[in-house]
Amino acid sequence: MNNLKVKTSYDQFAGSYHNYMDDSHNFWNKWLEYPHTIRFLNSQDLKDKNVLDLGCGSGRYTKEFVRLGAKVSGIDKSEKLIEIAERELPNVEFKVGSVEKLPYQNSSFDYVFSGLVIDYLPDLKKAFSEVCRVLKPGGSFLFSGHVPYSFLTTKVKGTEPQAFLLGNYFEEGKFEREWAPLNLKQIQYHHTFQTLVGALVQNNLYITEYLDMKPDEEAERSGLKDYYEAFMKPKFYLIKATKVITK
Repeated sequence: MNNLKVKTSYDQFAGSYHNYMDDSHNFWNKWLEYPHTIRFLNSQDLKDKNVLDLGCGSGRYTKEFVRLGAKVSGIDKSEKLIEIAERELPNVEFKVGSVEKLPYQNSSFDYVFSGLVIDYLPDLKKAFSEVCRVLKPGGSFLFSGHVPYSFLTTKVKGTEPQAFLLGNYFEEGKFEREWAPLNLKQIQYHHTFQTLVGALVQNNLYITEYLDMKPDEEAERSGLKDYYEAFMKPKFYLIKATKVITK
């Protein structure tokens, strides 16, 4: 993974990114990803638990962990996003660091959470190994990501209902994604579900909950055209995987 590119892009657009994530015109995050994730977090027993917000950005979800009574720490590669997070949440400990080499002791956390970070990781097995290391036995890894085929589809013009062409799902590797609202280009990675699940199992992380994010009535009332695409095919997923110690 070109970690410098990810770091540089988010450092350069940190303020714009922070504001855009809660923009009412941002259907995918404001009306789809965020409400599903909040409901998911509300269903977990997080009070007084030690939680790591992995790839915390400017602290959007870190705030929710504070609200839910967790003892939360945050880490992100972007210094500028961490600066925003520290201003927003001065009582939370934030660090600048890498997912692949976490600056925490073994078995430090009851939960590790990671929102939409998976797509930036070239080696899931290595990253999940670090997650497993810092999780306590029986602890849980909660994370969201793009459904693997979501970046492989292109709209077919003039079709009703909207039709999509699907690229080669089995061809894994990096690609350049253009995030038009922020005029931002980033390097991300396509992994199949087989690779994703295999990396979890190889690190003794076993899936106990899975959710495809389907837009709800409130998302429909947003009036944004992206609702119809999200209603036809899932864009994001949520997974809960528990650390199991095998003999």
